[in-house]
Amino acid sequence: MTANLRCLNGHEWPASTIGSNNTCPECGADSSEAVPETSGSDDIAAKLKQHASTADTFDQTLIVESARDNDTKTSVPQAATEHGDAPSPSSNSPGNDEIDLQVPGYDILGELGQGAMGIVYKARQQRLNRIVALKMLMTAGHDLSLSRAQTESEAVARLQHPNIVQIFEVQEHNNAMFFAFEFIDGGPLVPAEITSPRHAAELVETIARGVHYAHDHGVIHRDLKPDNILVTSDGVPKVADFGLAKKTEVDAGQTQAGSIMGTPYYMSPEQASGQNTNIGPATDIYSLGSILYKLLTQETPFDDPSVIKLLQKVRTTEPVPPSKRGCRVHADLETICLKCLEKEPAARYLTAAELADDLRRFLDGEPIEAKPISTLARGLRWVRKRAIAVSLTASLLLLTSAVTLFAISSTRNAEAQLAARSPITIEQPAGLPSFSVPSDNPVTKGKVELGKQLFFDRRLSADNSIGCVDCHDPKAGWADPRVASIGIRHQKGTRNSPPVSNAAYLHFLFWDGRATSLEEQATKPITNPVEMGVESLDDLVAKLATIEGYRLQFDRVFDDGITPQNIGAAITAFERTLVAGNSPFDRFTKGDKSALSEAAQRGITIFFKKGHCSACHSGPLYSDGGFHNIGVGLSSDPIDDGRFAVTGRRGDRGSFKTPSLRDIARTAPYMHDGSLKTLEEVVDFYDQGGVRNPQLSEDIYPLKLSADEKSDLVQFLRLGLTSDQYPQVDPPVLPE
Repeated sequence: MTANLRCLNGHEWPASTIGSNNTCPECGADSSEAVPETSGSDDIAAKLKQHASTADTFDQTLIVESARDNDTKTSVPQAATEHGDAPSPSSNSPGNDEIDLQVPGYDILGELGQGAMGIVYKARQQRLNRIVALKMLMTAGHDLSLSRAQTESEAVARLQHPNIVQIFEVQEHNNAMFFAFEFIDGGPLVPAEITSPRHAAELVETIARGVHYAHDHGVIHRDLKPDNILVTSDGVPKVADFGLAKKTEVDAGQTQAGSIMGTPYYMSPEQASGQNTNIGPATDIYSLGSILYKLLTQETPFDDPSVIKLLQKVRTTEPVPPSKRGCRVHADLETICLKCLEKEPAARYLTAAELADDLRRFLDGEPIEAKPISTLARGLRWVRKRAIAVSLTASLLLLTSAVTLFAISSTRNAEAQLAARSPITIEQPAGLPSFSVPSDNPVTKGKVELGKQLFFDRRLSADNSIGCVDCHDPKAGWADPRVASIGIRHQKGTRNSPPVSNAAYLHFLFWDGRATSLEEQATKPITNPVEMGVESLDDLVAKLATIEGYRLQFDRVFDDGITPQNIGAAITAFERTLVAGNSPFDRFTKGDKSALSEAAQRGITIFFKKGHCSACHSGPLYSDGGFHNIGVGLSSDPIDDGRFAVTGRRGDRGSFKTPSLRDIARTAPYMHDGSLKTLEEVVDFYDQGGVRNPQLSEDIYPLKLSADEKSDLVQFLRLGLTSDQYPQVDPPVLPE
């Protein structure tokens, strides 16, 4: 093959002999260099060019502009349908025979298939002598595909999980980009091969745990479907093909508003509506529900030969329950599946881990947490869909009974308002004193019920994906079991959320004490752009005003209805009821010496004497309510200044509020940055004297505790301070 010549202006032309014909035929300039011949480039380019000419045939993913607001036709590749979305092997695939294609560091063994973004080969990585799947993508003239491939590599590179296909290497060679992936010695998930509903539940549980891991690392898949689940020869499912993955901390800008990305049969209503700003973990949870539905019934939740009509069904039609498809499906498994397929993201499982946990409960024969939709709720949905017909039919009946109903309603409304505004008494458990309640925000029955709904309602966030409960989990001590809390669009915060139980006793809220009352604290996360992301509380007022159930309740509880102040007042009233006490140590101090083990009793001595814990952890909550620098987080980038950001006082740099130790065993991980996972790690940290720095508290110094003393101290913290009277709260029915 002949080398090329290149002039100073960058033009290239063939030359049979280096040094001859050295005048550029385009600009007349002399050649400045010879472009060396590169072995294999023509083969690669030709192969990709051939693939590009047939790419639509193998396109796995629907990418269309929304056609809801215009009459223009939308071109959709035929292969985007349920019956043709798998990567197709080339008609001349050499199987396991070696083919004439050269990639540095790899021996190409055969073609595995062709997909939307390139060709996938089976190859041997020479350096490590391992078999890999090598995805090849031409870079020139394929900016969108390249961008998606880069998204895929960046997304998968951060994910190291047994149920996610691993990426080993990315390289560019001869106008082509190569991605070396873990080779899976099985194939795509085949629904027809699923042997039972239990088998389906086991598979989806495993897949969901891998998906949750991706979510926890800021990656939304956006195109989960059976063909993107690879199953090893021994039956282990692995999530693959992150070509449409969304890195939630960054807006990659690949998808404009109104564009629809994903596979229609498995995509969520928000995807089908082109609402790309609302895409989050709930989007993948819907797709997991669609996969489960397919495995149970051998059908997708919705089907239509017209893609536009199919998308309309995804947006507006309720799925037929699997049991009505002629399948024998346990009622609990059907409930789990249908919860995933709720139209509103906020009505689905909060996380993929919660879905996996509920599937595990089903598999273990335990009660699941998901509740089947009630007959009343199903009827209300039916009425909403047929509002005109129902209203015409009902008009005559409503008219004839209006006077009677008005009289009854007026009486009942007055009684309901009186009951809603009646103050209630909060019982103080053993070990805790009473607390004061602001005179302008008395705790009333109606206010607490309303505040509970607001606390659990994810519609209080900008994209309906995050509620107060997501960072203050009742099952995790009303705190956050994650290292740092996750907000809308899966943005990761910088601090671990402290518990709201017993918050009624606190004078400073948040780790840095920037709020000085529960009322001030309650609404700050709502307008925080990283947390719930609402532009202003006035915007939230307008949003809640569109929900009739909330309008009625606010009018019943408050004279002035829905206002920013009343939203905070209701949430705060509910939070004041979350008191926890009557711990074994409370009973021990009252004379019940059997309340604590001998080890925990020895731990008391360590806590109050040699361990020096009570210097800061004192009082009913085992917290002095002050701010101290113990050296946590000094290695973070950037360093969290803590209380200094509020006061501006140099001595407050790196200081954080002393947390309560009540129910400390429920609220791992620990410290403001969630850096310590266990109580044992916490005790070790204090035993070594924290981390030295100029503002280190004078109460922090090496303790020189023995291993037995550390163990006894942990026993006291874990067993002695865990409340028996603890606020267990079930999620409420939310207004519509």
